[in-house]
Amino acid sequence: MPKGFIIPKLAQLFLVIFGFYFGFILLFDIILQQVIPESLLTMYMFFITAGVFMVFTFTEESANELVAPIKALAEDPKNKKLRIVALISAPLVIGIFVFFKMQPSLEAPVELRSIHPAPPTSFKAFDKKFDLTKLNNPYRELEKEDPEKFRELVAEGADIYISNCHFCHGDKLDGRGHYAAGLNPL
Repeated sequence: MPKGFIIPKLAQLFLVIFGFYFGFILLFDIILQQVIPESLLTMYMFFITAGVFMVFTFTEESANELVAPIKALAEDPKNKKLRIVALISAPLVIGIFVFFKMQPSLEAPVELRSIHPAPPTSFKAFDKKFDLTKLNNPYRELEKEDPEKFRELVAEGADIYISNCHFCHGDKLDGRGHYAAGLNPL
């Protein structure tokens, strides 16, 4: 920087705000390798922006110094061409940002999703009525009595799941199987 070069207050304000923003991105995404939710980042940035504006406008002199470039752009007749460019480009840039940021989602609303209906409390099979709330899994007894047979039955169940269920329900039972993207709702 040349000797005596001073960054205008308005540029300082934007540098501080963007510094905090990129600091959060650097800290969470790169250093900690954790994703910061967009809603949380927006809330942090709102409070940081409000705080930075309070600091930069603490005195009337600093507030006047902050808005001086904006006043010069708006009032100085020499800045007519620059003013026209700013008044056209600012809404255009904001509009483009909003257009791409606010694209509608093709996902069904979460509250309207019904993944599976609630299981019945009872059912009838082989001319017998079974109350599901009072049934015990007979294979659970094998877990203690015959652990080898229990492991064999669990492996058999896993094979059935892999061949019939994991394509939609996923390897981790999280609903993100190979075909899940083709189902709406997931």
